[in-house]
Amino acid sequence: MEQCGSSDGSPGGLYELHLPGLLRRFPLLAEAEVRAVCGDLLADGVEDLDECVRRLQRQDWRLQEQLGLTEWTRPAEPVGGDWSYAALHEQSEIAQGRVASAIDLLCDPQYLALRVVDETNAFRASRHLQEVWWSEELASIAEEHAVRMAGGEVPFSHKGFNERACRYSVRSWSIAENITFNSSTSDAAGEAVRAWIRSPDHRGSLEDPEFDECGVGVARASSGTFFFSQLLACASAGGGVWTRESEDASCGAPAVEVRYPETYLVPRACRAGSGGRLGGRGR
Repeated sequence: MEQCGSSDGSPGGLYELHLPGLLRRFPLLAEAEVRAVCGDLLADGVEDLDECVRRLQRQDWRLQEQLGLTEWTRPAEPVGGDWSYAALHEQSEIAQGRVASAIDLLCDPQYLALRVVDETNAFRASRHLQEVWWSEELASIAEEHAVRMAGGEVPFSHKGFNERACRYSVRSWSIAENITFNSSTSDAAGEAVRAWIRSPDHRGSLEDPEFDECGVGVARASSGTFFFSQLLACASAGGGVWTRESEDASCGAPAVEVRYPETYLVPRACRAGSGGRLGGRGR
C-alpha cells in the first residue's frame, strides 16, 4: 500500500512541494489535471510557480464556464484555517502527542472526514450559503456505510440509503447522500469534494440551501483506495417521504435525496419509538 504523504512519482521538485496548496486553490480541478499541468511545465524545463498558477487559473475558468459556475469566486483564505474542523482536530492530535504534524494525518479517516466538511463549507461560502454543522450521528451512520464499501461487504452504491436516512433521529425535512472513492495520497478529502462539485447532481446536494448538518464517514480499503460517504440534512420538522435517484457517471454512482414534505405521513420505520426520537439536534 502506498504511504500517505509520499510522492506519486510526477511531478516533482517545486510543484510537488506546493501540490496540496494548488489543489486547495483550484478545488474544481482533479489532482490528475493539476499534475498534468505541472508535468507539462517540467517537460518544458520550467519551474515557475507563478506560471503554473496562471495556467491552472485559465483551466479553472474554462471548467467553471462549462459547469455554469462563472459567478463562483474562491474565498481568499485557503481551507484549513484555525476555524476549520480539521485544523482543530489536528491541533488536538498534536497537543496529545499522537502525531507530529498534519502530514501524519493524511491517512486518518477522522481527519479526512472533517476536511470534507471544511471543503464543503468553503464551497457553500463561495455560493453565499450557510455553513453546515458537523453531526456525530450522521457521521456514525455514514462511516458504517463507508467501512462496508471499503471492506467489500456491500457494493459501491446507495443501496440501503432509505434505511440509513431513517436511522437519523432528527425528523429531517431533507436528507441527501453523496459517495465517491479515490486513491489520492496527498489530498483525498479535497479530491472527493472536487469530484462532487464537478457532478451536477452531487453539486446540487452540496449547495442545497436547506441543509445545515453534515456527517462524513471515510474508510480505506486494503488496496489503498479511500471510500467516502457524506450525509447532509436539514434539521427541521416535516412528515412523509419521497425519494429521488439520478444516475451521474462522473462520480460512479447516483446522488440520492430523500425528502419529508409536511403533507405526507411519516413512514412507520421513521416514527419515534421505532428508530429514534423526533426533534433535537446532534452535531
